[in-house]
Amino acid sequence: MNRRYGISGTFVSLLLLICLVSCQTDLDSNSLLVYTKPNGKTGKIRTAAKWQIRYEQILDSMQMVMGPLPDKSKRVPPDTKIYNDTIVDGVRRIKLSFASEKNDRVPAYLLMPEHVTKPVAAILCLHQTTESGKGEPAGLGGNPNLYYAFELAKRGYVTLAPDYPNFGDYEYDPYKNGYASATMKGIWNHMAAIDLLQSLPEADPGRIGCIGIHWEVIMLFFFPYSTSVSKQWSRAADLHHFINITMAT
Repeated sequence: MNRRYGISGTFVSLLLLICLVSCQTDLDSNSLLVYTKPNGKTGKIRTAAKWQIRYEQILDSMQMVMGPLPDKSKRVPPDTKIYNDTIVDGVRRIKLSFASEKNDRVPAYLLMPEHVTKPVAAILCLHQTTESGKGEPAGLGGNPNLYYAFELAKRGYVTLAPDYPNFGDYEYDPYKNGYASATMKGIWNHMAAIDLLQSLPEADPGRIGCIGIHWEVIMLFFFPYSTSVSKQWSRAADLHHFINITMAT
């Protein structure tokens, strides 16, 4: 079985399908600033309330392609297990795993400044399509330009880099476990990762951000569903084009 589940091709197909199911026949309907009214016609977004309608419509279309987001009753406490704890260049790098649901644990690296005296902003760092998974953003091989979990920890943030299903140390068949796609399983895991960050004494639960590249950008659409903290803010980051780097505010 291909460990990546055809991630690159799946990403392109996913974007096309989402466009097909979310866009109407009107000329303006492919704009993010247009929403669909109950009568099927489109209207321009001029208020935050109308944008919320459009946002929910995007999520509905994504779930038509990726499968439904699991019910919140499936959430479990992080139950963190630590396997290794080292200090590298002023950064504490912890190899661990956390529970994302019953009978499943996600391997990850947690990084933070060596000396944290008060809760600081935290960032979920999603790796690119690479066999090493979490190891690359954590500074362990791969492209040095993509060591962003490690670099952000050096700058004072708490960061968490989890493996995506069937990358790094994480072997998991989402289809045999009731998921319609590996993408939705990844989204669910990342929601659990944010639960873990919010439980840490070193992290400010109201200042959580997310950074990712390539197909990981899709995960960020569900970011607000990961927590009840209303002050949270995130923006998709595409480091492939070196734009829109996400930080916690």
